[in-house]
Amino acid sequence: MTVWKSLLGAAALVLGSTAQASALEPVINSFHLTDLLESQQVKVLEIRSDEKAYLASHIPGSVYIPYGEFRGPKTNPGKLPELKQLAKSLGSRGIDTLDSVVIVHDGVTTTDFGAAARVYWTLKSVGFESLAILNGGFRGYQKDGFELASGWTAVEPANPQLVFNATWYADTTEVANASCRAGNRETFGCSPRRLLCRGGLARRGCASGNFAGR
Repeated sequence: MTVWKSLLGAAALVLGSTAQASALEPVINSFHLTDLLESQQVKVLEIRSDEKAYLASHIPGSVYIPYGEFRGPKTNPGKLPELKQLAKSLGSRGIDTLDSVVIVHDGVTTTDFGAAARVYWTLKSVGFESLAILNGGFRGYQKDGFELASGWTAVEPANPQLVFNATWYADTTEVANASCRAGNRETFGCSPRRLLCRGGLARRGCASGNFAGR
């Protein structure tokens, strides 16, 4: 299992087409997004949970990749996906590392933003420089009354070259060492509190708690 050095509560710290624009703010609103789309400065990646819902209604020009494709295997979903498979998924949707990409989640629950943060971290860690999350997700965009589209978006395939950068990554050994060095740096848990136990064990039914040293 691995632990991220930054989620997107720390996004500000982490900080084919004409989508190759200057760096984006970590979080943007629907009004800013529509301006960027009109000037063809960004590509929109929707990671919503329901493919049928995406096909019925989505942001014009957006492409769809389910959140699961940004996670590791079932035995350890916190792991990074295989870079070769991730590059294939992104490339088939026309997304390259030089593109500015806006990530769109469902916008229904707080965990939806967490999913977008995970995708942000993943893309940032494999070479993407210009990324943002849409504040409010798809539901927020929809409520703001902007134009919607349906069906699949036609794209020109890309060939992204992904290289992992460990700047925002820590393995379990690093986390264990950090928790034993009081005063040097903090460790924190990202799981629901009901799954955290003293000593960093995560299992259902145990009392809520923290990683050692937190």
